[in-house]
Amino acid sequence: MQWMPRLRTLLARRPWIWWLGVALIAAALAASVAASVGRLDAARRTWGETASVVVAARDIAAGEPLVGESVELPLALIPATSLTVVPPGSVAVQRLARGEVVVEADINRSSGPAAFLPDGWVAIAVEVPTTSYFGVGDPAVVLGDGATLAPRAIIAGVDDGRVVVGVPAEVAPAVAAALVEHTAVVALS
Repeated sequence: MQWMPRLRTLLARRPWIWWLGVALIAAALAASVAASVGRLDAARRTWGETASVVVAARDIAAGEPLVGESVELPLALIPATSLTVVPPGSVAVQRLARGEVVVEADINRSSGPAAFLPDGWVAIAVEVPTTSYFGVGDPAVVLGDGATLAPRAIIAGVDDGRVVVGVPAEVAPAVAAALVEHTAVVALS
């Protein structure tokens, strides 16, 4: 450790050596950053052409109005059904993360429970003891009389003491019959 006092003495007598070292380190860092930026630009150019698409501006829950922003992405990363503008009155039918590309299947221009249902599905209100477990857009199943009546269902609305469940039209009569008999149970899947 005898070299430390000698180094301090040398730097105290010749401060230009200290500043030369600082300048060399700063130059090395600047060159490293410039090389990284150059590699990034080269990688961007290899992706080819870009196009403007809508991405979620923030985390959006199912049932909330769509808040999007336009960004440029390489054509290779853009889904075929992506949106280029946010249609007025658009509602998210499923959760969207901030920065996620918005596609046609993510939105619906209508509001209310029907906005969450695929074509050919029916919305049915089911009374439940508590609604705190259910969220709009959650996948669910409808059970009744010891059987699965609707293996695929969607929570399309939550109200005081009721949930609106979307089920395929072919199982809707069985679900309705179980509701009349008070044997229908909605479970999250």
